Amino acid sequence: MNIKNEKKDEKKDENYDYIPEASRFTLAILLATLLIWAIYDSFKTGNTGFQWTLVSGTIIVYILTKQYLIRKNSKKRKKNNE
Repeated sequence: MNIKNEKKDEKKDENYDYIPEASRFTLAILLATLLIWAIYDSFKTGNTGFQWTLVSGTIIVYILTKQYLIRKNSKKRKKNNE
């Protein structure tokens, strides 16, 4: 029985898509770095700086890309199911 369970676990690992998880972690690190930099820069210079523009642009690109990939994958699933 253990061999069957191990084979199921191996299949899950092989079929698991790590890209969404990796992109979320990368985005979190990027945004945290930019926010820390922006806060430090605003205290030091008194200006908000361009970091907020980078944060906003990054979030917009991430959301648009995520929505595009969701739609693209749902169309592929519909074609595969038919």
